[in-house]
Amino acid sequence: MNFFPVKFIYSVFISALFLSLLSCSKPKPDDQQIMDTLAIMTKAVKEKKVNDLMLYFDAGFRGQQRLYKSDMRTLALYQFRAFKNLGVVVSKVDIKLKDKEASVTAYVLLAGTDAALPQGGRLLEVESSWRKEKDHWLIYQAKWKDVVGEQRQP
Repeated sequence: MNFFPVKFIYSVFISALFLSLLSCSKPKPDDQQIMDTLAIMTKAVKEKKVNDLMLYFDAGFRGQQRLYKSDMRTLALYQFRAFKNLGVVVSKVDIKLKDKEASVTAYVLLAGTDAALPQGGRLLEVESSWRKEKDHWLIYQAKWKDVVGEQRQP
């Protein structure tokens, strides 16, 4: 009895060939890589996956008020536990590239809820500095300010 039909072997070969061609494709532009990273980080917050979120913070990260990477992790975990659902919307992203570094300014809407309507939210203007290390963009510095009056923090 033949466990590997010819069609199956052929389809595996074609798939492997296709994937190898994709891996040789030209990398995305830096600004698109940063946008993709922001989308991944947004998804990580919505899904409350702190490890996935923290992958994009440089080991030497410094935030406002002397927040380090470990502090950002603690802050994220606190928010993940405080609300059943978290909403994040990132908009008006402005990326300025210079060599292997980038300055990114964006508006970030955060909302936390345990029911149908949000219980608290913030609209922040976030200014961040990024550095490209190997093939990944990492945040190494950030500061933020409330755009509108602060409510219960999500």
